[in-house]
Amino acid sequence: MIDTKDVIEFFDRLAPAWDGGMVRDEAVIAAILDAANVAPGVDVLDVACGTGVAQGKFAGDDRITVLCRDAQTMDLGRTFDRILIYNAFPHFSNPEVLFETLARHLAPGGRLTVAHGMSRERINAHHQGGASRVSGGLPPVGELSALLAACLTVDRVVSDEAMYLVSGVRNGTNV
Repeated sequence: MIDTKDVIEFFDRLAPAWDGGMVRDEAVIAAILDAANVAPGVDVLDVACGTGVAQGKFAGDDRITVLCRDAQTMDLGRTFDRILIYNAFPHFSNPEVLFETLARHLAPGGRLTVAHGMSRERINAHHQGGASRVSGGLPPVGELSALLAACLTVDRVVSDEAMYLVSGVRNGTNV
């Protein structure tokens, strides 16, 4: 079982140097954003969006708000058109509670997407080292789809060498 306190301590310790070692594949990121239907004019909640450097990158942009909250228990008092968990899912201690909470923050017709910019095998191998204490692993897409299906209608699944993605929509019968 993942301890949220351990996850916070782990990433707080690594945060100062995190962006220096980051490898970005812009084509994969673009494909993930397209699959998540992220586009101009939609409200997006980016869960576990990294080191917080976004706050500096977007300083002065009143369209961006950076919050530090526990996504498994938060109540933001509003809904979003899209919710994206990118490169972070294995670090949540209770996926069922996470998805229930996030689904409540999705507007009807909104889309929640869980994605990684590499294959399931590569991310799980990466987490076997020093991150094993703070990672529950990335499940097969079928397992994640079943978890999401409790709250959403899952309609997009990709698991290949370039990416891992499971995405679903909230409709009138969900949540």
